[in-house]
Amino acid sequence: MKLSSLSFALALTIAIPASSLAQTPLTDSASAAFDRSDWTEASRLYSRVLAEAPRFQPLQVRLRLARIAALTGKPDAAFTHLDEAAKLRVPPRVLESTKDFDRLRSDPRYAALLERVTAARYPCRAGVVFHQLDFWIGEWNVSPWAQAGGNPASAGFNRVTAMLDRCGILEEWAGTAGDHGKSINFYDNNRAKWRQIWIADNGSSLDYEGTFTNGAMRFEGWTKNAAGKRVLQKLTFFPIAPDTVRQLFESSIDDGKTWTPGFDARYVRKK
Repeated sequence: MKLSSLSFALALTIAIPASSLAQTPLTDSASAAFDRSDWTEASRLYSRVLAEAPRFQPLQVRLRLARIAALTGKPDAAFTHLDEAAKLRVPPRVLESTKDFDRLRSDPRYAALLERVTAARYPCRAGVVFHQLDFWIGEWNVSPWAQAGGNPASAGFNRVTAMLDRCGILEEWAGTAGDHGKSINFYDNNRAKWRQIWIADNGSSLDYEGTFTNGAMRFEGWTKNAAGKRVLQKLTFFPIAPDTVRQLFESSIDDGKTWTPGFDARYVRKK
């Protein structure tokens, strides 16, 4: 078995109860009819599978019925089955790589279907909330915000890139003092909040959550100081201009009554 086939089989095992994966005489007969290109019999038997065992690999059954309909010149039936496959989260690559669907691709319904399936599979590409921190993506020279002129990378350099089909943002920091750190930033659908999880090479870490409000990305979290006391933390990103971002750290040791500015950074996009 090829690795891709093994991975797919494992995915099916996770998604479908083991009892429903056992082959039956009906599914064996349907597969045999499909393999010998007996489209009428295969269509009849796979339709019985859907009616009698609806939890038996429904996506694969729908795709086979769609392929049969496409091969026998029945585009309406093919799209009916593909619409059902879309509800079952068929991967876009399956539609694009299945040659039996070639005769459907000129139909306007195919483009609409592929767009819908792609949007469902890759929600971060088009979802507005996932792009609220895009202004930070780039390669940046970093210096103190109050610094006038001088070395634009006097504090360090930060490389910020999109990842996982725009579902996350990776930060890679290199300070002039030799310190390094990385953070993963993403919109957490479970919390309906943005998250930043930071880890540095000195073992320090931060776990923020926040929202984009009043023109800035505003994170909040907490750490413990050397005495073990809880310290509230704020991290705010201000998009000043297309090539300038301000990053401000603040902390509070009195439960947020007062805040003390920490590192106040000027990001200038590297040319």
